[in-house]
Amino acid sequence: MLSWLVASAFAGQLYINGVFVDPATIPGVEMKNVSISFDAQGNIKVDAPGYKIEVQGNPTPPPGGPGATTTTGPGATGTPPATPQAPATPAGNPAVMPARWWMVTEDNGSVGHTIDVLINGQVVRTVGSGMAQQILDVGKWLRPGTNDVKVRANSVNAAGGTFYVYIGTGSDQSGTVVMENPMVQFGVSNTRQGQYDRAFTLNVDR
Repeated sequence: MLSWLVASAFAGQLYINGVFVDPATIPGVEMKNVSISFDAQGNIKVDAPGYKIEVQGNPTPPPGGPGATTTTGPGATGTPPATPQAPATPAGNPAVMPARWWMVTEDNGSVGHTIDVLINGQVVRTVGSGMAQQILDVGKWLRPGTNDVKVRANSVNAAGGTFYVYIGTGSDQSGTVVMENPMVQFGVSNTRQGQYDRAFTLNVDR
């Protein structure tokens, strides 16, 4: 049985004009005349008329973070990073229960790994050595029945411990995600160099 603190996961995610934005990638940006709402999952949704949000794509983002966006419009200030890739943001699948299917990363002091996690052909998150731990509700990318999961790694000058990606069902128990026997268990160690990927089949009942 595996467990992780999940306080950050229930803080929700930020969407500006329907586009996922990692708050860490827009330091110093100020937006005026916007409206803010919260959905049932705690996601923060910003309606910002006059602003254009663009994803800056890069297939091999550096360890600075998993996503970046560029914000333009009246009153926008600050210069966000313009390098890495932001994850896909599907509309959500009401047939799959929220806060049941999770992706969790575990970095044991690894160096040199960059990993893409794809569900049904969509990049859910890019993670890697030195990045903050990810505890992500992946229900919105899943559908009832058979789902294709692919985890692909690129390791350059790998060192340190092993980097793990887990996907499976879990439950929140007093602020901790508890996951028993994750269906997806992927790890890359310091002996791994170059590209490496594995495909999994995830059967979702609800």
